[in-house]
Amino acid sequence: MDLGDLAALIALAGIPVTALVGHWQKRAVLAQAEAAHRTAMAQAEAAHRTALEVAEKTHRGALEVLRRQNQAETERRRREERHARYMGIQNALSEMREAVFAEPYDPQAVREAGSHVHRAEHALAMHASRRVSSLARGVTYVALRIIWPRSARSTISAAHAPRYWAEEVAPLRRELDEAVRDELEAEAEAEKHPPDTS
Repeated sequence: MDLGDLAALIALAGIPVTALVGHWQKRAVLAQAEAAHRTAMAQAEAAHRTALEVAEKTHRGALEVLRRQNQAETERRRREERHARYMGIQNALSEMREAVFAEPYDPQAVREAGSHVHRAEHALAMHASRRVSSLARGVTYVALRIIWPRSARSTISAAHAPRYWAEEVAPLRRELDEAVRDELEAEAEAEKHPPDTS
């Protein structure tokens, strides 16, 4: 065998060695790629969990803000409704007072005004506190005695109606006015300093 044959034989033997080295290098690169993939997946899952937690906290915060806004809006509507009912009974009592003091005395006008007072008191009872509702019921009962007597002995004549109003109804009405004013002031104060619900 000459030197050329020997070189050819070494060259032929070098091909499998080169292929074997290339195969080992390929396996090492694939193992590195697999490890990098696993690391990237773990990082992506951690980022996804963090993003979900942030989104959930943001969502809960938005729901809380919305709940507070709805609660404030509901309270505002309730205050407006109560105020309208307070004004309703006050206006009805004023109308009845005008009818009682009118010259000439018109029993039909007094009865109509009394009906307005009665309806206003019932409307107020659904929205007012117990104290205001009780006072409104009391002033209504006393005012309506002018037109709806329980017996012939309790009938209040047209001549005595203004005096009865001044002595019996007016003090109760002032007490109702004070109770309503107290409630409105308490509501305004509560609105300035809302309770912390967090």
